Amino acid sequence: MSEQQQAHPNTTESELIAVRRDKLAKIRELGIAPYGARFDATTTPAELKADFQEDRQVAVAGRLLAIRDMGKSQFFVIGDVRGKIQGFLHRNEVDETTWNLWKLLDRGDWVGITGTTFLTRTGEPTVKVSGLVILSKSLRPLPDKWHGLADKEVTYRKRHLDLISNEESASLFVTRSLMIAEIRRFLQDRGYLEVETPMLQDVAPPPSRLKRTITRWTCRSRCALPRNSSSSA
Repeated sequence: MSEQQQAHPNTTESELIAVRRDKLAKIRELGIAPYGARFDATTTPAELKADFQEDRQVAVAGRLLAIRDMGKSQFFVIGDVRGKIQGFLHRNEVDETTWNLWKLLDRGDWVGITGTTFLTRTGEPTVKVSGLVILSKSLRPLPDKWHGLADKEVTYRKRHLDLISNEESASLFVTRSLMIAEIRRFLQDRGYLEVETPMLQDVAPPPSRLKRTITRWTCRSRCALPRNSSSSA
């Protein structure tokens, strides 16, 4: 269940998608392309947070993961599979178009921000936004930010949602990817050649060679019909 559905239990996913499509149309009315905008990032959320310094001019992109609306002051979090960073946007620090664009954004949208780094009173590394670009408008709501995906089957079938909502899963897959890349590099540096060979194709016979399988089932219930009785009786 998405965060919006928890806030409004009677709202269906199709209704939430309709609301986002309406916002998409309003973004286009502002003369802004909601998909495919160019954005030259100078760093990533993870790199910025790991090597954080105040008063730096940065450009960073990521998925909008959380929004804390405080009127004219807006705190939010953007990130990707490797990390995240907090952003701060104030009504008086941006132009009218940027503010109107911000009010049409939702969790799940991809954005690019430019601004100056600073530490909040609680010591949280943050980017004070002076410019905002939408890179991709998400039409489907994200899972609840606190509980994530509760259904294990959905977790396995929709792995992209699991990577977005579960930091532990994201960290696990990043580590796995790095390990595989390092194993490949280690072997390639020593002259090994990676060859992908077909599996199972030669094991399974073609349909024309398949034999009919007869399955027998024995019922031990008292009400079982005699072996020679007709099923239509």
